[in-house]
Amino acid sequence: MIGYFLLFYFIQPKLFFNLSVQWASLLIFIGFMALAVRSERSLAGEGQYPWQPGLRAAFTVYVLAAVSYHLFYFLLYNYGAPELASIQEEVLMENLDRYKAVVGERNAENLRRDIRQSGIALTPGTALMALARSIIGGFVLSLVIGYLMRKE
Repeated sequence: MIGYFLLFYFIQPKLFFNLSVQWASLLIFIGFMALAVRSERSLAGEGQYPWQPGLRAAFTVYVLAAVSYHLFYFLLYNYGAPELASIQEEVLMENLDRYKAVVGERNAENLRRDIRQSGIALTPGTALMALARSIIGGFVLSLVIGYLMRKE
């Protein structure tokens, strides 16, 4: 996962924040989660395989990957490549212009003003909050994978 983002960072740092790159990384998560469930399922033998062990295997992989990614991102953003803050601000402004029909003109202007006034910072608190939100989504994703890969 970290290698995936470093690849795009080294190609062009702005790609690090590209929405397509960000969403495509979810496929890597799903792939490794499914591999973990498949491995767990093969160890269980030929009998039934309920969704709960699959949930546990997939969620464990997700949490380990998410913690690794968020720690990497925090360290890169704050210590390895501090220019990422200005790049992220630029990308956010471009996305606000691009999607202002979706978020609304007034909301886009309010967000733009907030970004200009307070800037963008990645503190330990905001990093932990992002990790917590990610883990909630990862649990739902793990539940779906566990359920789809059950064997009755």
